[in-house]
Amino acid sequence: MTFFLVALALAALLLVIFEDLIHINKAKTTLFIGTLSWLLVYIFGLNGLSHAEISEKLNENLLEIATLWLFLMSAMTFVAYLNSRGFISNLIQMMLPSSLHERTLMLLLGGFAFLFSSLLTRRSKVSDIMREWTKKLMQENYP
Repeated sequence: MTFFLVALALAALLLVIFEDLIHINKAKTTLFIGTLSWLLVYIFGLNGLSHAEISEKLNENLLEIATLWLFLMSAMTFVAYLNSRGFISNLIQMMLPSSLHERTLMLLLGGFAFLFSSLLTRRSKVSDIMREWTKKLMQENYP
């Protein structure tokens, strides 16, 4: 079973790599193969794990996926809001001169990446707290 799951993971990787050639969205392929993998593990088992242990691992995996999805959606919404208000284009026009050397551009991009990563890290900590709180609620209500 482990060999088959590794083969499915490699197939998913190949489908993502060749997304442009096969014209299938990588989100669709990974979602399908990931769901198929969990379904097969749940039906046939894995390394002698019981159904209760597999269900627990599936719940942990789903919680991580949901937390990541929530974080990405909130970050994308935040950036889209800033963009719709013209904040990003105004910031670029104010910060960047009409001509720019490659080295200066790289330094500015590095600075922006550092600034935004520190802001989003704080947002990630909030999602970690929310995930732990949700996990506690689930354990209390559904032991």
